[in-house]
Amino acid sequence: MKNKISEFIKNTKNINVFLDMRTHFSELSKEFSVLQLNNELLDAISGLKISIKSLFDGSQAHITLIDNDKFQLSLVWPHRDLKEDTNNRIISYPSDTFVSFITDINITYTIYELPRHLKNNVFDSSCDLKIYKEGKSRFGDPIFIEKFYQVFRVDKRTNWAALILSDKRQLPYRWEFNSESLKPVKIISVNSIDSRLKVTLRILSEIGDFHSIDTVLKLCSHESHDVRWEAINTLINLDYSLGLKILGTFLEDPHPEISKAASKSIKMLKV
Repeated sequence: MKNKISEFIKNTKNINVFLDMRTHFSELSKEFSVLQLNNELLDAISGLKISIKSLFDGSQAHITLIDNDKFQLSLVWPHRDLKEDTNNRIISYPSDTFVSFITDINITYTIYELPRHLKNNVFDSSCDLKIYKEGKSRFGDPIFIEKFYQVFRVDKRTNWAALILSDKRQLPYRWEFNSESLKPVKIISVNSIDSRLKVTLRILSEIGDFHSIDTVLKLCSHESHDVRWEAINTLINLDYSLGLKILGTFLEDPHPEISKAASKSIKMLKV
């Protein structure tokens, strides 16, 4: 199996268009089987880290087989508690992705689609997902999921394993949807550092750490709009006068949600 993975890396080395990897990915997928998962493959990956991620709806066990500057190849299967998982969310992909099921049974899946006028970094809770395609998987036959605009969902009642090939060129956000209403519920930063910054800013705001004002002020110019907004809220809590002054500059923020929120906040504060 290691030889097959090495061959896949070699065959895709000079491929720059992600969609052109389909044939090679299909050939690799067909080399996997449930038997190999129980024997050779488990021996090959026994030293690799297993993580739990939300790739579809619910949670999946995830092992990274290849991670280079062009793509990531992962082995994925349902987390043991998936069938009892009551989490009613579906999550979009931040990058173009192929999913290839490597179990003999046909897996029922649904691909949803978002309206094309939406932008990845501008959250819109008024839109909803529409069914783009419903189908049953075929062993080793890749299913393409377009980044952001398409959302993938698997039948939770079946046991499955899949190879996932993802383009490393990512959009900055994933969207989370309610699996019943198909409405967006929140936007999630792909960059874990951004998420940590937001949590840190909230903590600084709550404890009133005035020594951090200079750092918070710098974060008001962060490239991520949600980090900028968290930073200005923290700054207002730490230094009200300075915070209001900087809030005024947010009226010209390039992100429409931030400029709109700044205008609304200024009116509420009557400044």
